[in-house]
Parts: sequence; C-alpha cells; structure tokens
Amino acid sequence: MINKTGYYIRVSTDDQKEGLELYRQRAAQFCNQYNHQLIEIYSDDDVSGKIELFKRPEGKRMYNDLISGKINTIASPDMSRLFRDLRDGVNTLHDLETMKVKVFASNLYGDAFDLTSLRGFSMIIDELKEAQIERMRVSQRTTDAMAYRRRNSMATSHEPYGYIKETITIKNRTVHQLNECPNEMKVVHGIIKLKEKGYSLKDIANVLKESKVPTKKGGKWHPVTVQKIISYQLAKNDVGRLP
Repeated sequence: MINKTGYYIRVSTDDQKEGLELYRQRAAQFCNQYNHQLIEIYSDDDVSGKIELFKRPEGKRMYNDLISGKINTIASPDMSRLFRDLRDGVNTLHDLETMKVKVFASNLYGDAFDLTSLRGFSMIIDELKEAQIERMRVSQRTTDAMAYRRRNSMATSHEPYGYIKETITIKNRTVHQLNECPNEMKVVHGIIKLKEKGYSLKDIANVLKESKVPTKKGGKWHPVTVQKIISYQLAKNDVGRLP
C-alpha cells in the first residue's frame, strides 16, 4: 500500500515564515527517505498543543482527509507538534490504529519512528508522561502559591469580588495587597448564606439580578460568577467546601 502522507506541523506566529519553509523541506526529505508520497502539509499557526490534535483547525482538516482517503499516513517533525497531553496522545493513537493509519515522528536524533508500533508507542508514552507530570508539578506549585496569597490577603492576578487591590510600601519595598470592600463583602456574605440555605448557583445569580446588585465589572450575574466568589472566599478562609 502506498503511504499517502499528510505532514503535520505547528508553527508560532514569530517563526511562521521561516518555520514553514523549513518544515516543507523536512516533509520532502522525510517522504523521499522513506518512500512516502507527500500529499498535503497541515500547518496550525500559533495554536496551543494542549488542544486535542483533531480539534485544531488544520488538525480537523487532516482528520477529514483521513476519513475521505485522501491520506492514510501522518508524519510530523517531532512528537510535541502532534501532542502535548498524555490523554490526547494515547486516545488519538488508539483511534488511528483502529483506522489502520500509520503515524511517524522523529526522535531527538532525527530518526523517524512509527508511533503506532510497539517501540514508537513506548517512546511517546514515556515522553508524554514526563511532560504531564511536570505540568502537574507546576500547576500544584501555582495552586499552593495562590492559596498562600489568598490566606495572607496578598493580591493575585485579578481583583476578586469583595476586595480592593491596594499598593503599599513596606521597608522600601512595594507590596500589592487585598483589602476588603465593605459594600461588596456584604454581598459575598449574602451569597454564602443563600448557598448554605440550599439555593442553587443559578437561583443566587437570579436573586442578585433581581436585586440589581452590580457585578465587579458592570456585567451580568452568572452561576459561574457566583461559584468563583464562593470558591475564593472559602479558599481564603480555608474552611473547606460548602455542601
């Protein structure tokens, strides 16, 4: 069977022009070396690798071409262009295997591996596992740091409802801290009381709308907004979750 190959890449905005030309050359070299027929190059520009492969704009087009039979093989300069998420990598490779689609990506030495083979699959799982663990470590550190800042009334990246961000100077050092806004805190306490009484997030949002209580930025009240206010206050007070 002829390997009708679609070459997939992701290119950032900064290196789009030079990157595209480089990858076109790599695509041609790959197909010449492994006797593949280069059918199409799919280039997602400035698209996060965290998005599932076939949910990206060019990833969707590539998937449609697989379904139509225009291509039957996928190749990419390296694994990270295809996947940045362990779950997406495993699930996608499983689906492609059932479709009898071969997937090739280069390792650190430039050798192309069939990711649907035992050796290739093992390689990609190891890489994705390490990347996933590192992202989880970073996420946990960020969560812990944000919790510490909330407990100590230090400013986070935004000004939460119920608080005002103020700048003070301590020992010649500028510090951003959060101070309570009395009017907004009355609303916060009211929200928590309604939740304790069994009101749903949607019910609370409707009460706030009907009472014409202003939001932080002048928008509309939504259940997700109410949830964020409750979650922030509980995290700050470190009292656990409401039922």
